[in-house]
Amino acid sequence: MAKQRVALWDNVKFLLITAVILGHLVGVDTGSSHLFRSLFMFVSSFHMPLFIFISGLFHKNSNIKEKAVSYFSIYAVLKICYLLVKIFTHQKIKFELFDGDGLPWYMFAMAVFIIITYLLKDIDKKYIFVIFLLLGLFSGYDKNINDFLVLSRIIVFYPFYLLGTMVNRERIEQLAKKRYLKVFSGAVITAWGAVCFFLTDKIYIIRPLLTGRNPFGEKIIGYGVLYRAGVYALMAALSLCFILVTPTFKLGKITDFGQRTLQVYFWHDLIITAACNLGIYEFFSSSGYLKLAWAALCIPLVFILSLKIFRFPLNYLIYKPKHEK
Repeated sequence: MAKQRVALWDNVKFLLITAVILGHLVGVDTGSSHLFRSLFMFVSSFHMPLFIFISGLFHKNSNIKEKAVSYFSIYAVLKICYLLVKIFTHQKIKFELFDGDGLPWYMFAMAVFIIITYLLKDIDKKYIFVIFLLLGLFSGYDKNINDFLVLSRIIVFYPFYLLGTMVNRERIEQLAKKRYLKVFSGAVITAWGAVCFFLTDKIYIIRPLLTGRNPFGEKIIGYGVLYRAGVYALMAALSLCFILVTPTFKLGKITDFGQRTLQVYFWHDLIITAACNLGIYEFFSSSGYLKLAWAALCIPLVFILSLKIFRFPLNYLIYKPKHEK
């Protein structure tokens, strides 16, 4: 008998994929928009680390080969889809299959995460965690660690995946039901949101560290490991607070659609990229109110792309155990 789903995690995933879409929408114009810079800083500080952590929470050392092939397949198909978007919107053609720039990196990294975790399953996870944490802290000093084979992001974010395999999921679910922790977590998230909005220019120096794909820049290289440690602590704290503040009960369609975040992930940035390439964002960039409307598109997008029609082509690519087919 299949284990009953816990609404908390589907709720978290729905809110996270909404944050991912928001991040990609505002990411098109962080250069000239203070609002977009602050929103980008806010969502980038927790959405990918938390998604990766949750994937680790549900890691199982079974069917590793099939799962890895599925993730690699989605990565390759997404790469091809981006190429097609460029062709049909008359953009400069560039296709590098093993360059980790852009949205597909996450699928490549997920495949590597489950393979590494499986191969190291017989070693004490505490030691592995310390080793990869140190690698993540110091990797920014090596400028050769970059987007090729998603190496930088794999090194930087793997500690979150591994940590997910180490913690007690049921304990987190119990903590998420405590009202005082929800109030405290909400206060922490609100405070960080205020920092992102009012002190954007002061904290913007850490933006390259939030993506996990960049070596330390000249402005921080002398204290790069300390900056990375601070960003790790920030990501971990905000991720935990985000879980704790999320409702633990079923929220209707929100909870249902939280089970379909992979299809939203697959389609949303292809649509945003096509819209930008066709000049649609230029209309929204003409005023502050229209920029707000552009950012608010994350809401209808996540609901529309959660519809069953957008399961294609993932229904052919993602591995499912026989009892789920």
